Formats: sequence, structure tokens, C-alpha cells
Amino acid sequence: MMARYTVDQLHQRLQSHRIVQGPLAGVSSVPFRELVWRYSQPAWVCSEMISCRTIISGSPSIKQRYLQISAQEGPLCMQIATDNPEDCAKACAVLNALDIAMIDLNVGCPVKKIRQRQQGSYLLSQPDRLYTIVRALRAHSLHPISVKIRVDGSTNDRFNEDVLDAINRAGPDFLTVHGRNYQEGYDTTCHHDQIAFFAQRAHMPVIGNGDVHDQSSVEAMLALGCAGAMIARASVGAPRLIGNIQARMGLICAADSVSMPETWAMFCAHINGLSQLLGREDLALAQAQGLIKYYAKRNQYPSSIVNAVRSTQTIAALSDLVSLL
Repeated sequence: MMARYTVDQLHQRLQSHRIVQGPLAGVSSVPFRELVWRYSQPAWVCSEMISCRTIISGSPSIKQRYLQISAQEGPLCMQIATDNPEDCAKACAVLNALDIAMIDLNVGCPVKKIRQRQQGSYLLSQPDRLYTIVRALRAHSLHPISVKIRVDGSTNDRFNEDVLDAINRAGPDFLTVHGRNYQEGYDTTCHHDQIAFFAQRAHMPVIGNGDVHDQSSVEAMLALGCAGAMIARASVGAPRLIGNIQARMGLICAADSVSMPETWAMFCAHINGLSQLLGREDLALAQAQGLIKYYAKRNQYPSSIVNAVRSTQTIAALSDLVSLL
């Protein structure tokens, strides 16, 4: 059952569980998060990013998707985006009533339309504004707070020191650092030295993010001085991944592997959950067509099953495709 958490309790969870499930646009809704909790014990799990303006005045259907919480979840970190402290304060009035564990400010999203709204990674170029927004979050949130940023990477942005200063002065409870610049793609190697810069100088625990997908990459983040590691893309199609890594690190007891039919049951549960969340089977099937490539890659499904999913007309028919494995 979901419960509110103090900063100390979240510190303890990070110390003992080490891994956080990061936010994933189009993925980190309730059905995915429930599967992560079924097979793993992350320190906490992040929601999809939602703008403060949507929280304040979005349609009921949009709020249903982004603000829904399941009783099957553990600690939930709700990730928000904004360009001003006023909207942040108003959004907190809504979020304070929710049974969540933490609020995270997105200061890392590289998507062009988000940057054009002066949100996400745009704020890295505006440390004074970033400071005022985090202070508003600090002042108005009844939950612990965190900030997720990117580094200046191999670019000429050179904002690391100014951003760190703003964050240290503003005083969030946690800081997540993605080791790439917003201009750098996933083919760019994560800048571990710049994650270490923040981990060794921040006044709060730092969670390292970027290229985290197995035991060695988690341990590499810890070796930099990070208190934990955030897994994001690697969990798509593999909601049991965090549990597998935690078991190998001796943090939890969990099965090292599951059968292919069991992984297919995960996929079907994911799509069924999306159908219930979205209220439309066709929308859930459309998402299935995108998600199946990740499940196939992580679980070594034959290509025939990818094609079969993309031609399936009903969710009920998905279960029968297990015979193709």
C-alpha cells in the first residue's frame, strides 16, 4: 500500500535498495509501475513527467492518466515540469493531497517542444530561475523534493558549477544527474567524471543516471560517490530488471530468471493495464505495437511474434500468441 515517506525514510531506502526506476515518457504510467513493483524492490519509482499547468488545469482524462496511483505501488516520485515558481506553488497544492512519496522537478528533458516552453533542460541555462523554482517547490511541497538534471557533457555550455551552486542553495532532498548534455544522444558515452563532480560536491544524496542496465553499471555509479543509480530505458520490456540486479548484488532475494511464457504474461498484463487506464482497447493496442519491440529485444522473442502483435485486433488475442515463443 502506498504511504507517505519522510526524507530519512527515503534516505534509508536508497541506502538499502540502491536503484531507482526513472521516468519514461509514454511508459511510466500505472501498468508499467505495477509490474516493476511486482518483480523488484526499487528505492522508489518515478512517474511520467507532467507539467504544472496540466496539474492545475488539465482535462480530467489527462489527469487520470498522469496522476493515477495504484495501491500495488511502493514509493512513487511524481515528476513535474514548469518554467516558473508560481505554477509550481499551485501544482503543489494539488500534489500535496496525493499519497505520493516525493516530487521531482525535471531539469533535464532534451525534447525541443519542452525546451521551447523554457522547461526541462532549458533551465540549466537559467540557474537563477532554477533556484527560484526549486525554492518554491521547497516552500510549498509537503512531500520531500528532488531535482533531475543533465551535465554540460562535451559541449561548451559550461553550466555545471552554476547549476550545482543554485541547487545547493535551494536545498532539495535528492539530486539525480544524467551524465549527458541535452544535445548528446544515447550513442554518446555517459560522462562519469561529471556525475562524480556533482556526487562529490552536492549537499544532498546524488543518484547517477545514464547507461545503467546491469550490476556493473550500478556499481560504477556507486564508485563515483553516488548514493544510488537510476535505471530508465533498460527497464522497458524488462520490468523485472531491477529485481534481477538487486538479487545479484545481494540486496533482495529474487528469481534470477523467468520463463519466456512468464515474460509474455508480463507483456499481456502491461497491455491490459493500459486498456483499463486509457479506457480504450484500440489505444492500448497501439501502444502494444510500440512496446513489443522492447519486450522482444529484452526477452529474445522471435521476430514472428513482433509481426503477430502488430496485426492483432484484440487484446484477448494477445494471450494466444504465447504459442509462437
